[in-house]
Amino acid sequence: MGRFQTRLARLPHEYSTWLGPGHTVPNGDPPAPFDATTKLCGTLLLSALSLRPETQRVPVGDQVVDIWTLWPLHADEMEHKLAHGTDALLDQFERAQVSDVVDPARPSAIPPPRKKRFGIF
Repeated sequence: MGRFQTRLARLPHEYSTWLGPGHTVPNGDPPAPFDATTKLCGTLLLSALSLRPETQRVPVGDQVVDIWTLWPLHADEMEHKLAHGTDALLDQFERAQVSDVVDPARPSAIPPPRKKRFGIF
C-alpha cells in the first residue's frame, strides 16, 4: 500500500483537487488489490475510530491540520458507497463490525445478493 499512499498524497496536486472525508480512491482503473494477500483495492477517507478526537487535529503554526484515516475497501464496498452514499456504507460497516484497524483478510461488509427462489423472491 506504500506506493498507493504516495500516489494518494500527490493526487490533489496533480489534478488540482482536494481530498476530504467520504472520498473514495480506487487502486487503479479497474481497482486492483493492493497485493496478493488481500482483495482490498481502494480506500475511503474518514476520521479514525481508534484515535481520540483531540489527536485528529494538529496545530501547525497558525493553521490546524486534520488527520484522516485510510479505510481500505473491497470493490463492492466502493460501488455501494458510490451508489448509496457514505452513510449507507458506514451502516454496512457497523453491521459487519468493520473498524479502522486494517485487516487484509477481512471479508466485504456488503452482503451477497439473495438468490431468488422459484424466480419470485
